[in-house]
Amino acid sequence: MKTLLWGNGTVSVDGKYPDYQIDVTNRAAFDDVTRLAAWVTQAPIALLVLINAKGEQLVSQVGIEPESTAAYLAFCTQTLQQLYSQEEPLLVVRDTSADQMLATWQLANPLPPLKFYAAVRLVTPQGTIIGILSICDLVPRELSLPQKESLVALSRQAIAQLELQKKVATLEAVVSSHQQVEEFLQVSPQQLATIKIALERASIIAITDRQGRINFVNDKFCELSKYSRSEIYGVTHHLINSGYHPPEFFKQLWTTISSGKVWRGVIKDRAKDGSFYWVDTTIVPILDSEGKPHEYVSICKDITEQKRSQEERDRFWELSPDLMCVIGLDGYFQRVNPTFEKTLCYNNQELLSQPFLSFIHPEDQPATLTQWQKLANNTPSIDFENRFRCKDGSYRWLLWNSLLLAEEGVVQAIA
Repeated sequence: MKTLLWGNGTVSVDGKYPDYQIDVTNRAAFDDVTRLAAWVTQAPIALLVLINAKGEQLVSQVGIEPESTAAYLAFCTQTLQQLYSQEEPLLVVRDTSADQMLATWQLANPLPPLKFYAAVRLVTPQGTIIGILSICDLVPRELSLPQKESLVALSRQAIAQLELQKKVATLEAVVSSHQQVEEFLQVSPQQLATIKIALERASIIAITDRQGRINFVNDKFCELSKYSRSEIYGVTHHLINSGYHPPEFFKQLWTTISSGKVWRGVIKDRAKDGSFYWVDTTIVPILDSEGKPHEYVSICKDITEQKRSQEERDRFWELSPDLMCVIGLDGYFQRVNPTFEKTLCYNNQELLSQPFLSFIHPEDQPATLTQWQKLANNTPSIDFENRFRCKDGSYRWLLWNSLLLAEEGVVQAIA
């Protein structure tokens, strides 16, 4: 495995692998990964670090003051050799005081006494370690199996996001909006041929006639579908229909593109070997001199790994023994998991139809509002206790960990 070299708080990439690019300005998706890592593990501190070939760092953090970032990064370096050398992607140090190296290092460095540490390496499909996702706590503890699996799944999501950036880099100018795509492709046949060459190197491309019969696919289409061109040409996309979408889905798609409008959506397809894959799809009608579609160009991105990561998170949500919820900034529940409903004996509609504060014991409402204000200021709420009213009128004490996802405008909480 190709390793990333860290030392004395600085990081560099082996010069033999200079081509891997990371957009250090595009941090929102990685901030979400870091927040979710803290949330699903109920850890007060989380850190995600990525390094590109220029040595530029993308650092995403939860629960760390900016001036302490370098110290936490240096702490992570103490475990990297062990993380690189072991076969498992996840390293868990249940009690750092029992680890002589980490305990000695902490005594000599200005950090709060970290007692628990877990980290998963971030590895590209080419086998290069380009970063690390870690969590810390101030008390010794353990991770449950679902939490471990979720942490590894989040590391895959971070890499999937990087791969997505890499694949769509040359298409950003084309697909930044439906309007740009439509104007860009409504050109002469000679120009279209040039565009095909440029696009087919970076995405999954298919072109059909007005009846939907395929007359062009690029290599990536064949690679993903596992069909040869001789099997594809002359047939419609029904060849790769997974059966997942209802007929109304494709009826709406055809209504849109046959009227000359661009269609955008996500489609689940089936490959020749029976495996399924997901593609984020833009279909652009090519208009004739009368303004009617005579060809359709489909530009797709493979998002299968993203979907799998989402499914893993959904399974964790459904099966978690903890109470989990998403609350809008208006104070209403947007989503609660089955354990939440079962524990408190409400159905989904009963919980979503009232402000969450109405379920809180009157004596606990002022303190709860104080915690809500902390969340609004983007400060995670850790180990907060209050009493929640059950449907039968009794109250149950709940211990909450919550954080704000500012870009989504919601609070995620686990109790």
